[in-house]
Amino acid sequence: MTERGDPRAVRALLLESAPLAHRWASRHCVSSVYGNASCRWYHGIWQYLAALDLVSTPWRESEFFQEVLTGLLRDEAIETVLVSGASDYAMLAQVHEAARHLEQSTPRCVVIDTCETPLLLNRWYADRKEFPVETRAGDVLLIDAPASFDLVCTHAFLGNFPVDRRKALVTHWYRLLKPGGRVVSINRVRPGAPTLTRFTPEQADEFRKNAAVAARGSSEPLEIGEQALDEAVRRYTRTYVSHPVSSEGELASLFTDCGFRMERFDVDESRPQSGGPSSSIAGTRVRFVARRPLHGHPGKPA
Repeated sequence: MTERGDPRAVRALLLESAPLAHRWASRHCVSSVYGNASCRWYHGIWQYLAALDLVSTPWRESEFFQEVLTGLLRDEAIETVLVSGASDYAMLAQVHEAARHLEQSTPRCVVIDTCETPLLLNRWYADRKEFPVETRAGDVLLIDAPASFDLVCTHAFLGNFPVDRRKALVTHWYRLLKPGGRVVSINRVRPGAPTLTRFTPEQADEFRKNAAVAARGSSEPLEIGEQALDEAVRRYTRTYVSHPVSSEGELASLFTDCGFRMERFDVDESRPQSGGPSSSIAGTRVRFVARRPLHGHPGKPA
């Protein structure tokens, strides 16, 4: 079975792995990155939220990722890929599915996250699909592997970093990429949003109601009870925080000021489908490909 372009296959896969994530999170979520709390509130329920189509994931953006990754795997010598930050295995799956579509071997993939739970999920997915993956638990800024990767793939990752830490992240991505390597990503832009966003009480209530309706309407039973789901969603909405990118210019400059050249910068003004904090704030979604030039240094545009 392939998940490429098949929402039913993706949903079936998520419903298979969601109970695993829920169990593993109770044992392995010890990171305090998210709001100074164990990340169990996030990793324990994320797979269910994704299966119910309540949150933005790489699965929703498969058209973009498959177009870009298929083209790069077909036309370039892509040997190594870094997945920088992983809620689950969705980003790794995009790389694997692109290679599979071309009937190529999946390139060497390294997945890094601060928490072991999503890394376990990535290993589960790779074992299921019968290809190797390397996982590393830790801060991406601490990876010491200059010029090691052809691609950095990530989704909505900048929102995990306050404004004053983003340049360090993008500069480090530059150093990790080989000359000519690329960052392939998507990020929301929310003009006028506060520097830190949370669910308002009204947004939290709406999200809980949407989760309950989606669960009751699911054609496949969930391996989580209605009360347990509601309690997990309550924790999610109570703890979730994000650091929005405030403008398209800020996003583009973040990369060009660090030495990247924008190969693609597609702005989508459609509103998100989820009921989270971003859905009530006017904004855009930017799909982009940033390339490290063959010559140059981070922070010194070529």
